[in-house]
Amino acid sequence: MCNLHKIINKNLASECLPKRDKMGNKYDFGHVLVVGGPKNYLGAPILAVKASFSVGAGMVSLCVPENIFEQTVIRAPLETIIFSAPATNNGTFSLKSVEMILDYITKRKVTTLCIGCGLGIDDETKQLVNNLLELIYNPNSRIKGQNIYAVIDADGINLL
Repeated sequence: MCNLHKIINKNLASECLPKRDKMGNKYDFGHVLVVGGPKNYLGAPILAVKASFSVGAGMVSLCVPENIFEQTVIRAPLETIIFSAPATNNGTFSLKSVEMILDYITKRKVTTLCIGCGLGIDDETKQLVNNLLELIYNPNSRIKGQNIYAVIDADGINLL
């Protein structure tokens, strides 16, 4: 049996993480955009937002289908920037959301995209996820030069 395991506690974690500049501001620590949450699965993207703040993101935005915007505002942490995108009759993201999300990523200097949390797995959502990722990571993308990391979770993985 290997004895190389360690219990990660606050002290060990603080040794492993880079030190933050005491004069830094929220723009120095990344901007996460969480895309997720049709009406039946709102808890998943809210959890992703909270996790993003917990690990030190400077700013966290949440994009949800327009039909659950009001519920989201009530449940999300106060610091979250929340916006809605067009929804289908099922309450999932419409394909019209792709350009809106891409514009947001560009204008708001998003550094990390978290997509998939509670998205659902219908055909239009599959097209949305694949189109969005293709547009972001295409070498001819209008956002080239903007280094964007992706966290693809849950339904996002199923939709690839």
